[in-house]
Amino acid sequence: MSGFYNKQRKRLGQNYINDSGLIKELIEKAGIKSGDYVVEPGAGEGVITAELLASEALVNAIELDQLNCQGLKQKFEGVDKFDLYCGDVLGYRPKSDHYTVFGNPPFGITSKILKHFLLNPKQPENAYLIMQLEAFERLVGTKENSLVSLKINYLYSDKILGYIDSKYFTPAPQVESVFTSFTRLRSIDKQTVQFFDFIDAVYARSQGTIRGNLKKWLSNLQVKRLGQDNQFNPTDSITALDINQWQAVYAFYQSL
Repeated sequence: MSGFYNKQRKRLGQNYINDSGLIKELIEKAGIKSGDYVVEPGAGEGVITAELLASEALVNAIELDQLNCQGLKQKFEGVDKFDLYCGDVLGYRPKSDHYTVFGNPPFGITSKILKHFLLNPKQPENAYLIMQLEAFERLVGTKENSLVSLKINYLYSDKILGYIDSKYFTPAPQVESVFTSFTRLRSIDKQTVQFFDFIDAVYARSQGTIRGNLKKWLSNLQVKRLGQDNQFNPTDSITALDINQWQAVYAFYQSL
């Protein structure tokens, strides 16, 4: 591979899985079966692609690297269940309303890729990605809630299905890696958009506290009572509210 593409792979944090047995195990853990429509972001050299096709899934591989794209075309030429998108995954539009995302994309852009799919009007039913533990925790709001984590928590049930030793990667990453799942709970309908717009508007306020940010919509007394009923302190940061508490706040606001 040329020096340019090696630099590209390094910049994006591309670490390829080098064990086909592990890949088979992960596919089995994800429950992918014959006829499933699977989108694979960051297909690389097609190691995961080959195992997905072996499970008789319909595979739409996505790859930005031009040399890898050429190799994928040659490797899977004539395979009916294989389709290839050569380009930026963030510009990809799903072809099916019923699909699963599965893959090991570059660690440097995994969060962007997940946001692109999970918050897409044409959402996947499931997503299974190998990713950096720290990125997963940030994405789902393990330590602190964000606009993105709240929306993902509302739309999906997330889980770490397993930890992956660095020895299974080439090159070996210097971070802890996990195999994660996201299972859709809700679709992005009109009501969901209105709920998200409310959260966006509250977050856009500059006060920083729950009480201060909600001042435009609710009185201090109303926020205090909501806090008592839903276990939050009105003077805490707005990022302290989890998705269940946001649902309670929004339901109360709608009832006024």
